Amino acid sequence: MHELKTSVLNEVEALRPWLPQWQALAVAGGQFFVSPTWLLPWWEAFGAALRGQLAVIIVVEGETLVGLAPLYLRKSHVALLEVTEVRLLGDAGPRPAGLDFLAAADKKDRVGALLALAMRQQLGDWDVIDLAPLADPSPTRAQLLSRLAAAGLPMESSAAAGSAYRVALSLLDPNLAANNLAELSPAYALRVEDNIDVILRSISALGRLSRLEWAERDETSPLGDPESAALLGTVMTERARDGAAWCVRVDDAAGEAVAVALMLDDGERSTMVAAAVDPHDRADLSAQLIRGVAAAAAARGRGSLDVMSMAAETALPTLPLVKRSPVAVRIWNRGAAASLHRTYAGVRRGAKVAREAPLVAAAQARAAWSKIREVASHVAAAQRYELMRGQLWTRGITAHGFDMAWMTELDWGAMTDLERTDMLVPLGLNEAQVADFFARGDQAFIARRDRKTAGIVWVSRGRIRMPELGRDVSLGKYDCIVHNVFVAPAFRGQSIAPALLDLLAGELRQLDLYRSWSLVPANHAAPLRAFRKAGFTPVCDVTVARLGRISISPPDPEAKELLGLTRPRGDTNDA
Repeated sequence: MHELKTSVLNEVEALRPWLPQWQALAVAGGQFFVSPTWLLPWWEAFGAALRGQLAVIIVVEGETLVGLAPLYLRKSHVALLEVTEVRLLGDAGPRPAGLDFLAAADKKDRVGALLALAMRQQLGDWDVIDLAPLADPSPTRAQLLSRLAAAGLPMESSAAAGSAYRVALSLLDPNLAANNLAELSPAYALRVEDNIDVILRSISALGRLSRLEWAERDETSPLGDPESAALLGTVMTERARDGAAWCVRVDDAAGEAVAVALMLDDGERSTMVAAAVDPHDRADLSAQLIRGVAAAAAARGRGSLDVMSMAAETALPTLPLVKRSPVAVRIWNRGAAASLHRTYAGVRRGAKVAREAPLVAAAQARAAWSKIREVASHVAAAQRYELMRGQLWTRGITAHGFDMAWMTELDWGAMTDLERTDMLVPLGLNEAQVADFFARGDQAFIARRDRKTAGIVWVSRGRIRMPELGRDVSLGKYDCIVHNVFVAPAFRGQSIAPALLDLLAGELRQLDLYRSWSLVPANHAAPLRAFRKAGFTPVCDVTVARLGRISISPPDPEAKELLGLTRPRGDTNDA
């Protein structure tokens, strides 16, 4: 085995020998927008305008590329000081839902640690690392940030501008395309095109529409400049030759585009790279444009669709989707310029809030008053749960035609984006939730039929956080907590939850666990029935009252110990 080594490449020519391996690493990770196919045209279009210096960090094992950080350096000015920023290639113009670092599947932690070291020692005298938009979660980035934090560098993380949604196309209504066309006014025509000339004309129309959209917000369009047009023209033309680029547009009676979406296919996924809608048109075409995109992507045989946020806040049509929220991270180096930049960033945040406050004060006041009423109702009406206990005896409950098995973190990591989307959407989960459960050591037990996910249940052991109670609980060696039982709507009414819990009991017995607990909201009738049918018995009612005070009735000793409600000898207060 060769030692892993890092290098910083500052010229495109130095990158060229590594392009095939870079592309292969991006394809293996399902990350088209971190591939040279996207990022090199981006650099050609934006590099000079941004006055940037290429600074791509590569991690190699012998002659094999196992990791890459697509970065560049640029200068900015804060007050009278010049500040050197480290940024991600691809962070200007048409931005995907989340950029990331690349790493071989079995070397993510090691690559993250080495990238952190290279940033500190090989990038030169930088002042701030400004990374956005970042895909979340990312094991490589998590390792990198933990190493930089351990080195004492201050950092902040926040939600990046914009958002995106992933649509599970396999779950679409088969009549979506026909229904969408039926709802479209006769004054408009919806077209799906893969002809290069039409795509290029649509890019021009997109720039015009985007400038109109952003002018409504008194802001500059990220899609209306020559650099964005050059990037989109280059990539869309090249991909169209391979049949992997197309567009959806809505034309008015005069044949002028009033809504445009540019699309790229990558394996089983389609991505809406850029979109714009005429804000002056009286018809609200955003929802119909997105439905048209989804129907067209499904017709092209794709499994999932990534939809980017648009200039105007658009109410998305009803589609089987999961939200993806990119994040932004800033890390400051030591030194006067870095310190000033950090202070300036804080002042800008405050100024932005102050500037925007008059425009949204009324809406914020209404929202705040609504929230106050909501919180007050929760305080006034305590939350009540039933604590259920299972002795893990099986009852032979079956759900015919369903396969049930453990899903490990390795299984999750080996899934493609399409497989993850098809699992998450029916279960109402997102990738961050799953990552959090696995990070604390939880295990998942899954029910499937015909490769479709029908239900899930999670199991926790050891010391865990119970958000319902606002506290941590410590489980005994032979105990576990069963939580977040969920059956996909399409499979309800088939006894999947009781069968899942019953088979899980047998599996837990084999792991030397002999007692399980579950805290179920008292008003959730379906899961309560499922637990009772699977042999769980109600132990006590748990009431979470004002200020987090917890009481149980009847005062079961085992329940009090589980929930941390036992009192030291001599303390006469009730739990």
